[in-house]
Amino acid sequence: MITIKRIDALEFESMAAPWNDFVSASTNDNIFLRYEWLMSWWKAFETTDRTFYFLIALDDRQAIVGAFPLQIVERRCGFLFSVKMLQFIGRGAFDEQETEYNTFMMPPTLPGFEQDVYMEMANYIDLHRNEWDIVILGNLLSEHTSTGILENEFKRKFELVRMDQGNNYVIKLSPSYEGFLKAISRNQRRNLLRRSKRVQKDFDARFSIVSQQDEIEGYLESYYVLVRQRHNWVPNPAKEAFLHSLCRNLAAAGWLRCYVLLLDGIPSATIFGFHYNKKYYAYKAAFNPQFFSVSPGTALYAFAIQNEIEQGSEELDYLIGEYAYKEYWSNDVRKIDYIRFNGKSLISRYGIYVLFAAYKFSKARQALPRVLREKLRNKLSRNPIDRAPLEGPEP
Repeated sequence: MITIKRIDALEFESMAAPWNDFVSASTNDNIFLRYEWLMSWWKAFETTDRTFYFLIALDDRQAIVGAFPLQIVERRCGFLFSVKMLQFIGRGAFDEQETEYNTFMMPPTLPGFEQDVYMEMANYIDLHRNEWDIVILGNLLSEHTSTGILENEFKRKFELVRMDQGNNYVIKLSPSYEGFLKAISRNQRRNLLRRSKRVQKDFDARFSIVSQQDEIEGYLESYYVLVRQRHNWVPNPAKEAFLHSLCRNLAAAGWLRCYVLLLDGIPSATIFGFHYNKKYYAYKAAFNPQFFSVSPGTALYAFAIQNEIEQGSEELDYLIGEYAYKEYWSNDVRKIDYIRFNGKSLISRYGIYVLFAAYKFSKARQALPRVLREKLRNKLSRNPIDRAPLEGPEP
C-alpha cells in the first residue's frame, strides 16, 4: 500500500542522503532533482508568496517510492484576486524572477511503481483542491517513459491541457573528438576548426576549466561581467545567492565544470555548466561583444566538446530554449511539454488566462529592445552560429 506524505522544507533538509539514494535508483536520475539543486534553489528564492509543497510516496516499509517536489506560488492580479499555482520547485512561469527557464524534470518513482504513485498523487492533489487554483506540471520530457502514465492517471481526476513547451537540443557525442568532427557536416567542421584556430592565431588564447570551490568567487565575478556586457543584466540578490550556493554544492559533489576563454587576458566567453551521469549540461553561457567578430563562443564550445569527450561524457545537453546556435550543432531534438489543470472555482478556471496575458505583455515589453538588436546583428552576419547569443534572454 502506498501512502502520500507532505513534508516541509525543514524535514526535507534533514533527509539529503535518503533522498539522493532514491533519485539515483529512480526512473529519473536527474541533476535537477538532486538534493543539492533543490535546496539551493529553495533557500535562495523562498519568499512569503511561496509555500513548500513537497509530496513523497511511501511504501509499507516507509521507504520513498515516488515524489512530487512542488511549491505553491501565489500571484496577485492587481487588487482583484490572487491565483495559487501548484508547480515544480525551480519553475518560474508567470514569475518575475524567471529563474529556471531551461531546466526540465519528471516526477521520479522507483521502477515499477509509476502507475500506483501517480494515481495516489492525483488522489491527494484532488483531495486538497482548496489549497490551489491551478496545477502546472511543466518542463516534462515528452519521450520519458513515465510521461504518458502520469497523464493517464491525472486524466481520471482532472480535465487536462497538455501543451508543447518547446524543444530540448542535444549533441550526442562520439567516443573520440575525431569521430565527432567526422559526424558533423563539412561546413560545420570547417567553421569549427577555422574559428578555433583564429582566436589562437590573433590572440593570446587561454582556455580553462573551473571546478573547485576556491575558484567559484573569481569565476562568478567574471561571469557577471560577461552577462552584463552581453545582455545588460545584473543579478538580483536572490539570483546571486542561488548561483553561489549551487556552485558550492556542485563543486563539493564533483559535478561543477565551467569553461572559460581569455583573449589577451580578457574574459571573452564562458559556459556555466556541470556534468552528471555522463552528460554535460550547458546551463548558461555568455560572451564579450568586444570579440564578436572572432566568434569566441564557437572556439570555447569546440574546447568544451573535446574535453567532455575525453572525460567520458556521452552527450552535451543545451537544455530548453529555442536558439539558432543550439539547433546548428545539435544532432538530437527532444520535445518538452507541460500539463495544466484547474480547480472548480471561477478563479481556477479563468485566472490562468489573466495571468498569462499579463505575463506575455510584460515579457514582450522587456524583449523588444533585445529583438531589435538581434535583428540588426543577424543582417550583418552570414555565419549561422553567430546569429543568436550563446545565452538566452535571461542569463
